[in-house]
Amino acid sequence: MVELAGAFIVFALLLPGLAPNIYVGDSQLFSTASYYLSTAHPPGYPLFVTIGKLFTFIPFGSIPFRVGLAATVFACFSWLVLFKIIKRLTNNTAIAFSFSFLPVLTPLAYTQSLEQKGVYSLNSFLCLLMLYLGLRAYEEEDPRFLYAMAFLFGIGAGNHHTLALFLLPSLVPLWIVAIRKKRFASLLWLPVFFAGGFLIYLHLYLRSLALADKGFIYSIARNLEEFSGVFFRKAYTTSSIQAIQSFGTPHKATYINGAKNVITYVLASQYGAAMTGIFFLSLLWLLFSEERKALKAYLLFAVLPWIFLLPAITLTGAIPGEKGMSIVSQYYMPLLFLLPILISLATNRAWLYMKAKKIRTFKAAQVFLLLPLLYIPTALNHSLASSYIAYDTAKDTLSVLPVNSVLLLYGDNPVFGDYYIQWVERYREDVLAFSRIPRKQEYSIEGRSSYLFNKDLFSYYVSLTGPHNLKMNYASLDALSKEGRLFAVNPDAMTNILMKRYRVTSYFGPLSYMLFVKGTPMERANEFILENYPKLNYERAYMVYSSDPQVVEEKNLYGFALVAAASMTGDRAERRRLQDAAVTLADPERFLPWVVAQLIQTGGEAGALDFLWRTESGLPFSKMADIAHVMEYIVLSDNGDPRAGAKYEYLKEHGLLEYLGGVNALSMGLGMEPKKS
Repeated sequence: MVELAGAFIVFALLLPGLAPNIYVGDSQLFSTASYYLSTAHPPGYPLFVTIGKLFTFIPFGSIPFRVGLAATVFACFSWLVLFKIIKRLTNNTAIAFSFSFLPVLTPLAYTQSLEQKGVYSLNSFLCLLMLYLGLRAYEEEDPRFLYAMAFLFGIGAGNHHTLALFLLPSLVPLWIVAIRKKRFASLLWLPVFFAGGFLIYLHLYLRSLALADKGFIYSIARNLEEFSGVFFRKAYTTSSIQAIQSFGTPHKATYINGAKNVITYVLASQYGAAMTGIFFLSLLWLLFSEERKALKAYLLFAVLPWIFLLPAITLTGAIPGEKGMSIVSQYYMPLLFLLPILISLATNRAWLYMKAKKIRTFKAAQVFLLLPLLYIPTALNHSLASSYIAYDTAKDTLSVLPVNSVLLLYGDNPVFGDYYIQWVERYREDVLAFSRIPRKQEYSIEGRSSYLFNKDLFSYYVSLTGPHNLKMNYASLDALSKEGRLFAVNPDAMTNILMKRYRVTSYFGPLSYMLFVKGTPMERANEFILENYPKLNYERAYMVYSSDPQVVEEKNLYGFALVAAASMTGDRAERRRLQDAAVTLADPERFLPWVVAQLIQTGGEAGALDFLWRTESGLPFSKMADIAHVMEYIVLSDNGDPRAGAKYEYLKEHGLLEYLGGVNALSMGLGMEPKKS
């Protein structure tokens, strides 16, 4: 009953924060892939996609909500297995119950349990289950647990490759059960069970045959060569093969620096510096404790690879800093679940010692069991319950386009969001949405609704040059451009040829770029913006509070669209309203330099300074106001205004000079040339 009660509490904490619709990034792709029982990006993730499809049959909520519910359920399972591990090691129900909540309540694990890319929540569960089975095999010397572990390795390969880090600790129960007991015949069964689990990857082959020409599919594996490309992620700049090859090559400093960054940017940011210190004291205690050698080796081998090995083989090598770590921080989610095992062991030992010594303060140690309560407010602050921003951005982008438009896409958010809106909701199927292949000067029609739902129009505008690539028919695109029906979501969506062929208006966010044949008038773009900005759901973007870079990017897009509209309206009050709304939506360091550059181009320095002064007074003591002061100095300095000196002193007095370098560089990239004081 205690186990079920704890799992129910976890579910109750997570369910209210579940994302109601598609979340940013890969979650959009996983929602669509699960709905079609298809494939996601390499390595395809057949296990989670299959599970996600089962959850789509739940008769309530949106499709993304149902897929996200799978991640929530696996978070509950993770709590349950962690409880069983700690209870088995300590024989203390209170400690097991308490410390099992710690990882679930960290911001990383909490958020990953609420969005549709549930592979990391599932991966944590599989890692913990692997640890539990190995513990049972070690203690009971039963080879059946080894067979179960081999099967988990196989089927887990269909979820996330970091599960392979458990090969090292698995050597301990393997040695005890099979080698030391001379059960060599049991070793022959291990590859059989592994192969049984690995059959999950037949999903890629079968769906590639079934969906290649008549359904949504992202990763195609119709033969061994294509399968190898998908499984080893060869399309990425750093594939899984390169990660394996780099395993033994980094200098020892790479491992040390990687470990430092794991501690700084993962553990300390999730658990806090104090708790992280306690974890590592527990690790040292285990290292020098009198625990059974086999158990000690098993637990150390389970934890240390995540700290020292994984940083050296992830896609950023030694992970040089916070930016690099933010890309792969989800990989380390199992580590958040493993460390409480160490601290529970140390706490239990201390508890037993005080109890044996009959220390009167023994009962005071129970207060430590209330520690998870301190993490609940922080966890709840990462709720995704009001996060409609990915859905709104994707749908708004399509909503405002004229009938039978062509939309060029690039980047996870635009591409994957369009997948969901056009493929699952079957909305705006008249729009031909082409996705540029990363790092290539060509476009893809893999998984494109335009190919399946609008074949006649597709055939008219493009000519196929291969099974999944296309070549633009420029005469048709020119005709679209003159009619105001050719768009791109960002400059990266345009190949070099298109960049040379067409003029772009400005960065309109969900309103997209309108592309014009060079030499044609662009007044239609102004009309398009003024007509369509009221259709944008930017009001709901106010409710999203998240430091996720992709969420910040989406909010910036709305800010850009509103500023573009403000620059074209003749109503002064409306212009100020839109500018003020944009300021409250956007990220200051990325947003203000762009806005100021646009205002200078359209109305000169006076309009830009007026906007900055209103930002400073309207949002005092905020980061937006701080960056506005920095931008004001740049504008004054660039214009040779004598007030620049006083503003520089203001920046110096208020500690704002730290922003100057980055904002200055961005400003110059936008066409401004600020001078040094």
